[in-house]
Amino acid sequence: MIDKIFFINHQWLWQTVITTLCIWLVFIWKERTKLRKKSFYVNCTISLIALLSLALIALKPSVKNSSTSFKLAIITNGYNNVQLDSLKKVYKKLTVYSYKENQALFPSYKHPETLFILGDGLQPYDLWQLDAINTIYIGGDAPKGISHFAYNTQNTVGNKALFSGKYVRPIKGHKLLLEDPAGKALDSIILNNDDSQEFQLSTNLKVKGAFVYQLVEKDSVDNIIKKDPLPLTIKEKQPLHFLIVNASPSFETKYLKNYLAEAGHKVLVRSRLTKDRYKYEYFNMENKPTIRFTQEELKTFDIVIIDLLSLTGLSNNAKNAFETSIKADGLGVFIQPESNLFNSRSRWYSFNFISNTKNTTSLEISPKNTISKFPFVFKNDISVESVLNDNSNIISGYKRVGIGRIGTSVLKNTFELQLKGKTEIYKQLWAITIESIGKKETPIIEWNSNLKIAYVNEPFSFELRATIENPIVTTKNYQIPIKRDIDIKDLWKGVTYPKSTGWNILQNNQDTTKIFKFYTINNSHWQTLKANNTIKSNKRYFGTNKPYVDTNNSTSKPINPLWFFIIFVLNLGYLWLVPKL
Repeated sequence: MIDKIFFINHQWLWQTVITTLCIWLVFIWKERTKLRKKSFYVNCTISLIALLSLALIALKPSVKNSSTSFKLAIITNGYNNVQLDSLKKVYKKLTVYSYKENQALFPSYKHPETLFILGDGLQPYDLWQLDAINTIYIGGDAPKGISHFAYNTQNTVGNKALFSGKYVRPIKGHKLLLEDPAGKALDSIILNNDDSQEFQLSTNLKVKGAFVYQLVEKDSVDNIIKKDPLPLTIKEKQPLHFLIVNASPSFETKYLKNYLAEAGHKVLVRSRLTKDRYKYEYFNMENKPTIRFTQEELKTFDIVIIDLLSLTGLSNNAKNAFETSIKADGLGVFIQPESNLFNSRSRWYSFNFISNTKNTTSLEISPKNTISKFPFVFKNDISVESVLNDNSNIISGYKRVGIGRIGTSVLKNTFELQLKGKTEIYKQLWAITIESIGKKETPIIEWNSNLKIAYVNEPFSFELRATIENPIVTTKNYQIPIKRDIDIKDLWKGVTYPKSTGWNILQNNQDTTKIFKFYTINNSHWQTLKANNTIKSNKRYFGTNKPYVDTNNSTSKPINPLWFFIIFVLNLGYLWLVPKL
């Protein structure tokens, strides 16, 4: 029996024993005048029992009980009754719990021997409760509806907003419509009866502001099946100043410069014809400057697009000017990818890549269109920030260098999109790249979040870069705790739990003009998309985290400290009352 008892606060054992003995010895010394009397031994025994009771309250003894081990099944949304019945046949005493978000799954002293998860799974913020449990994720029926959806939540007036997604098990004849904030249909698509259908909707952006578009599903007679919000922040268009430098003319540059010029940007192109002979082209520019790559001349540009041969051929003075302009002036540099880039190990512009056998990719902005790429992807690196992804692989990314950015991609011959008539995809691809890498203002506060939409009473994580010391973040008059990144001193991270739907605001108390707006919805929206993300989180978590297995198959239950307190009071009462009788 003794080997089944252990102390929760075992780290205090020796201190408690020594303290108890010292107090007991003081009591014995106090009672020494009654040494020859029978009451001396009775009182010493009673006092020892009282002190031991007090010590046990502090140590919190628990009893291991192997007979109480059990198997537990947690059912979540989307679980399959057939799977549950099969488990019950195998495990006759299977305990079944219904999952409730953000609550304890079971008492801390009553851990199951094995736990099964049926259905979509637990929300990511509840998975930590299973760190020490032998867990088997079974899953359930694949959710029906929009399982993937991607769009750029930050866009610019004059651009075309693209909304791309995938619908699982659509009903033939149903329609998906993109509606503006006033309820006017902007674009639509008719669903078929395939197992899954990829779709894309689009609209031109004409007015700046924060808007909520709607993705509406209707049946064949125009009854609304569901309506999901699409928050979108549209900024005023700001023409940028581009410098494109090529060692030789290329089709990639030909189509890129035309797109930039049509978008209203100022573009200067320098292409080398022969040694020391260059061709200059000017778009939307009145003066016709040449370029000698000094820091003063580079200050006039927002983005430099340069191929690897031109970059490696720069003189030492030009390299220093580039590096200083990026660090100190915020210049954005995009390196046009080519085969030699992926083996380059230059000190200041190198990226780490890993081999990838795929020569094409499907980006989140347009999953049904493939784009040529080099057989590489970016290696996961804390210093690389993503611009474009293919699932979990970074296809285009950048590094921060001082207050500027330098980036590249593994995409190859993006101009082929235009040749195939995919002009809007081409424009969207480059618009996102330019927005990410271009020269930025140097605000005191810069906000960011990987989540497009927040849910009521669920964690919404965010980041802010702040040059001020100890920024204070508030929302609706209460402060949100934030913590500083261990590697990047001006990067802070926080989590908030929004209480109301609609637009919510985060602000910094030191500069209330720098706010961050995010949109909050309730759980009735984007259910399939949320379920699909939950399934991915559970598969990833239980696939990469080896569960802890208790080889003793035992559970433990703390002994109620009230019993020890009663014993202590009774013994203390005896010692107090007896001398008075």
